[in-house]
Amino acid sequence: MSYFADNYAHGKKFDFDSTGLPFANLKEVVEQNGIKTITVKAVFTYEAKYGIRPVVVTGALKINLPDHCLSDVQKILDDAEAIRLINEGKVGFLPSTYTDKKGETRYSGKFVDI
Repeated sequence: MSYFADNYAHGKKFDFDSTGLPFANLKEVVEQNGIKTITVKAVFTYEAKYGIRPVVVTGALKINLPDHCLSDVQKILDDAEAIRLINEGKVGFLPSTYTDKKGETRYSGKFVDI
């Protein structure tokens, strides 16, 4: 393809069709599956009641990510190489937990090569 078709095409960026997949939050995923790398099939953002939300798509779920992951998802959406790697099945999301100042367990994660 050409530069503009690759970088400025409106519409579908990822090969995986996530239509009909249920949403889950990261806490639920970690509680059910533990801290394991999840293969990323796609990412997207959407407008919610309290602002823009980042989402990672797996083979079975659309996982709402914490707000602090928004900038990473936006960077991925603007990066043709990152999109190519996701479409090739070479990107994962590794969840993590941490304890906040109030002593509560919080959930995060990072995108990783697989």
